[in-house]
Amino acid sequence: MNKYAKSYSDATPGTALTYDALLRPATASNTVAAYAYANDALGTATNETVTLGGTVATLARGMDYHHRLAELRSGGAAPVYYAYDSESRLSTVSTPAFEAEYAYTLDGWDAGYSVALANGVVLDRIVARDPCRRSLVKAITNSVNGLPYNPLDYNYDKLSRVTSRNTDTFDYNARSEVISANIGSTASRYAYDNIGNNIWVSVNTVTNFYSANDLNQYTRISNGSVTEPEYDLDGNMTWDGRLSYIWDAENRLIAAYSNNICVVSNAYDHLSRRVLKVSHGGTETRRFVYDGWNLVQETISAASGTTTNHYVWGKDISGTLQGAGGVGGLLAVSLNGAWYFPFYDNNGNVLAYADETGTIVAEYLYDAFGRTIAAMGLLADTFRHRFSTKYYDTETGFYYYGYRFYAPELMRWLNRDPIDDPAFVAMHFEELILHGNLVLAPQGNLYLHVNNHALGLVDILGLAHINNYSGKPLLILANIYITKECRDWLKKEKGLTLKDGINGVPFVLANGVSTKYLTVITDVDAFWSTHAPGTGGTARKISIGTKTITASNMGSAGSDVTSFSAKFLGGAPLSIWVNTTLDKTYRSYIDEGVKKCKCDKQDLTNLDKAVIWGQSAISSFPAGK
Repeated sequence: MNKYAKSYSDATPGTALTYDALLRPATASNTVAAYAYANDALGTATNETVTLGGTVATLARGMDYHHRLAELRSGGAAPVYYAYDSESRLSTVSTPAFEAEYAYTLDGWDAGYSVALANGVVLDRIVARDPCRRSLVKAITNSVNGLPYNPLDYNYDKLSRVTSRNTDTFDYNARSEVISANIGSTASRYAYDNIGNNIWVSVNTVTNFYSANDLNQYTRISNGSVTEPEYDLDGNMTWDGRLSYIWDAENRLIAAYSNNICVVSNAYDHLSRRVLKVSHGGTETRRFVYDGWNLVQETISAASGTTTNHYVWGKDISGTLQGAGGVGGLLAVSLNGAWYFPFYDNNGNVLAYADETGTIVAEYLYDAFGRTIAAMGLLADTFRHRFSTKYYDTETGFYYYGYRFYAPELMRWLNRDPIDDPAFVAMHFEELILHGNLVLAPQGNLYLHVNNHALGLVDILGLAHINNYSGKPLLILANIYITKECRDWLKKEKGLTLKDGINGVPFVLANGVSTKYLTVITDVDAFWSTHAPGTGGTARKISIGTKTITASNMGSAGSDVTSFSAKFLGGAPLSIWVNTTLDKTYRSYIDEGVKKCKCDKQDLTNLDKAVIWGQSAISSFPAGK
């Protein structure tokens, strides 16, 4: 048995991990949560036993013959079944209470889904797309038994930015930051400095003015009265004029206080997932169980008793189960045994919830940054997944994204993007690759939420933002990166320049040495259109500096991708992979460069070759990773 332990100099819970003889996770624990894993031959955790504060929960997974998730059982809830079509796309998600069936256009784009309940009620989501720019959603119709609920029509400018949604209108500056949003009777105007900090924000007749320091931290917010936010040395907000905040050594929010009274406290597992939340003066405790980063079970203990909620997930806006962090992927919520179903807009924001009879029981309206303009309905305060399908904390008004909390009233994160911390990335590197997450580099301002463009971008887990490609699996690069010394050697000795950016936006998977990162793809949509699974499309050339490499549809072949998949993805279906490798000459250059520069072992993070890999998001993420 192999063991690993991590401890801290303060009260942050240490972590202990054990691995079996095949280096598969066997147990993981800290003082908050303990996990025990049962793994199949390909390394997938088919069973998890979770102990949280004395309570025990289980998570069981069944895999199909392509090693895709086929069945998920959470505690005592009914099983959830997953099925796929001939192109390995998610086809149906079913439980004894309902079945959701997904639809696709002839050219492979998401066209919505239909949920058929056991009582005969049918809930539909119909997605209509721009005939030319296929990634753009022109209209969405959510309906109950064929009767539309609040249909949405969208228009876009030449840069594919939403300019109108029904009668709502939007405008942008040259950096695609929202500068004007007219939503219903709410008229908002926004002004920014050159790095994205607000200068002023006007909502109807009220204007707030902002001042930021050189670290892009707000130091003064005024609209008659004045608030002077405070931060610790790690850049975490400790006071916002309303609440004070306490953070642990991993820069995770562990408590919020009002007048020295604890409003809410949080505790996290070894993967930094919040698994425990205590609020209402300690009278309410919520325990969370996740499948990857998707919340599947929530147990609420209060003076009135204990209730358990269950969450069923389908594909999110990435076209996969978790490629966009679950945004737009929540299919159904069981609250103490009663089922409810969310309706979405084009960007994965929950507009409403319907009950099993099709009655709308909650409705939400958001501004351009996710602030709630209106919440209506008998159960509007009950549901937690709202803006961007993220968990809303009513005690603070923040959204929990995973690695950070988002404050819609401030239109930004409470703390810096941890992806900028080399130690954080080095620690979570393998996890990030295993989840296939697209991680984009912060562009100077570590507090910005999706570059002030929440109408067209979504954040995954508080680490990254992605364009809303609305239902086609995103192209995701898992970079095996090289230190700056190696990059310089490659450029000087071999003329191989490794550029930064994807579609002009910096792309990151960093380590403790490197401060610059790799890139290859310049046109995601065009690349995907020629490399969709099963199309056998013509190989597309990709430029790296003055050299070119080619990417080809590997199908179920290719030793490189087979090796990578077997080692890191538990044998995930290869038919959905696109492999991008350097030819032997340039591979030898990189190998030679690694040896010449004596790169730290951590640089390769247990990977055999310093190779640039390009991959499409897999249709079912490796369970248990």
